[in-house]
Amino acid sequence: MKLVNTRTELAILKAATHKNPSISGTVLSGIDASYLYNDYASEAFTHIQEVLRETGEVPSWKQLCADPELSEETRDRLLKKDIEKISDRKDALKRIRILNKYRQLRGAFELSDTLTASLKKEKVAVD
Repeated sequence: MKLVNTRTELAILKAATHKNPSISGTVLSGIDASYLYNDYASEAFTHIQEVLRETGEVPSWKQLCADPELSEETRDRLLKKDIEKISDRKDALKRIRILNKYRQLRGAFELSDTLTASLKKEKVAVD
């Protein structure tokens, strides 16, 4: 089972830097780092939040992709040419819901993994 949608993660990151505050605000207020699976996506999102806290403004996509405070891998991933654009608030909300479903699937998978590991032990505490 697929536990991540990388295209949606990248689209959400780009939308978080959108010049329209309705779109960027929807994304920034609608998700946290737990919605993002890939390390580079989490790093970029956390950095966007830090820049916003420090300056009161969201960095542009170009600024984010060139920021030396991000790892080289993250900047390379952000420079992909085929990142889907989120053009309005409604589309941003749809993408957030998609990421939330993947987040919930990952949570269920992790719970299942933990339960399986604990049931394989010699002694099992049923409570």
